[in-house]
Amino acid sequence: MSIGSGPPLRRAVPQADEAAPGARESCWQIAECMLPGVNPALAEELGQQVRTELARSRSPVSFIGSLLMPEDEVLLFLFAGQFAEVRMVSERAGLPFERILGCLRFGWT
Repeated sequence: MSIGSGPPLRRAVPQADEAAPGARESCWQIAECMLPGVNPALAEELGQQVRTELARSRSPVSFIGSLLMPEDEVLLFLFAGQFAEVRMVSERAGLPFERILGCLRFGWT
């Protein structure tokens, strides 16, 4: 698709997907990890570390899953939970994150 094709975009303030139950109550966070040489095996290992920490700590945080962009050597971990809690879980799990970013979801069922 070339730039300028398709319908014009409406610029609006981002809103949570109101069709999703509890969307407004959820706080979504992404832990961004920039890892030279990252591969699916390392991504799975780090994901398991997060699951282990969540089971151990009984944190209210939920680990949704991760996204690997091997060409960019970036691994994103998606969480539902408050920023401070997500940061604490990520640190305890040993995630080598650069930053934690708040985000909103759109169009998910």
